[in-house]
Amino acid sequence: MTLRELKVYLSARGRASVAEMAVHFGSSPDVVRALVDKWRSRDCIRLVRHCRLCSGGADCGNRAATEVYEWVGRAVDTTRNGEDTRLVCSPHA
Repeated sequence: MTLRELKVYLSARGRASVAEMAVHFGSSPDVVRALVDKWRSRDCIRLVRHCRLCSGGADCGNRAATEVYEWVGRAVDTTRNGEDTRLVCSPHA
């Protein structure tokens, strides 16, 4: 999983939990969080929900399932010859 792949996935989907992204990319929640943090530092992703009151459901106590992020920037294509030249995020108009 690369920053660009995460950007494409989350900007197309809108929102996803860390657990959903980890499954999608076949990665660990910690790796997903590391890349999410890079986009968060550019104000492209925001934390929508970090926890909820436990009602005894299957996800109770599963931080990765309740940690939901939303893409708040507009993905900008900065590719040259199929490769990213820089990490870009533009706010929604």
